Amino acid sequence: MKISVQPGQNLWDLCLQHTGTLAGLFDLALANGLNPTDTLRPGQRLELPDDIAIDADMRDYFRVHAIEPATALTQAQLDYSDPKIGNMIIGQTFKIGYNGR
Repeated sequence: MKISVQPGQNLWDLCLQHTGTLAGLFDLALANGLNPTDTLRPGQRLELPDDIAIDADMRDYFRVHAIEPATALTQAQLDYSDPKIGNMIIGQTFKIGYNGR
């Protein structure tokens, strides 16, 4: 079965939406020559393997309620820096200490 990527979706979102579980995430990635963290393009078509793990109750819940998870960050979100907060790098500008050290 072919599935289409919607704006803001990643492989995790698609797996959850179309199978109701993340158990088949690596199967979905492998069937499409992808890594689970690869960036997807809106409109991209992927193959949903016939033998992928499915939680029918959750999958049907997403369908009935027209839920299309879309948790991928856009480049603009990745590039955003709040001038009031700034960016910190653990171990450099953001120090973690214990007992005053």
